[in-house]
Amino acid sequence: PAKIAWVSERHGNQEVYVANRDGSDPMNVSNYPGGDDDSPSLSADGSKVAWRSIRDGNQEVYVANTDGTEPVKVGDGGSPSLSADGSKIAWFNANSVWVANTNGPGGVEIAEGLTPSLSADGSKVAWVSYLHGDLEVYVANADGTGVHVNVSNHGAEDSYPSLSADGSKVAWRSNRSGNAEVWVASTDGAGLPVKVSDDSGANDYAPSLSADGSKVAWYRYCGEDFEVYVANTDGTGGLVNISNYPDA
Repeated sequence: PAKIAWVSERHGNQEVYVANRDGSDPMNVSNYPGGDDDSPSLSADGSKVAWRSIRDGNQEVYVANTDGTEPVKVGDGGSPSLSADGSKIAWFNANSVWVANTNGPGGVEIAEGLTPSLSADGSKVAWVSYLHGDLEVYVANADGTGVHVNVSNHGAEDSYPSLSADGSKVAWRSNRSGNAEVWVASTDGAGLPVKVSDDSGANDYAPSLSADGSKVAWYRYCGEDFEVYVANTDGTGGLVNISNYPDA
């Protein structure tokens, strides 16, 4: 279903809204006038929305149906990331990454880290951590089993992970080349990471992988200009400036 989630202050505080992509049937799903709600994550099937809520004196993660019914607090913290069918959620709390079912509290503590990204199928979770003294990107099974793979594995700063739908690939931003570039690797750690952006005169941020892992999009900052790019994740090129408007 074509739905969109966003944050609005139309009623005096931040609330999370969901509507059809044509703007019809807007719904205040957070609906809590006593605090701010932000950082929405929408499931791909349009059934669930998660968000961070500042209520009860702390940060909490909630999930609800996109019509506003059945809100559930899944835990304390922020940065929620939903699976495609809305059945699983990742978030971080107290510097740890958690994964749980969206129908209630509990869950599995994956590792020390921040800003999790859950694969669409709910099988893998990626996050960033200072575990070894510098910011690295890690991937693990979402049920907490198996090896935690350091996919970035470099002394530079690595951040902003994004997983493919099946959890087989991860993209992230790294400054290992002296400026911010977009890299892609297999989540099992096999093979070498691929630098897909490769522009020494610009900085590239916030990558987002396509569902099949074949393409990656990001935004590039060069001087006073921001542009959106897409390229192949295997390093074979295919670079396209999607926005292509140098005056904005």
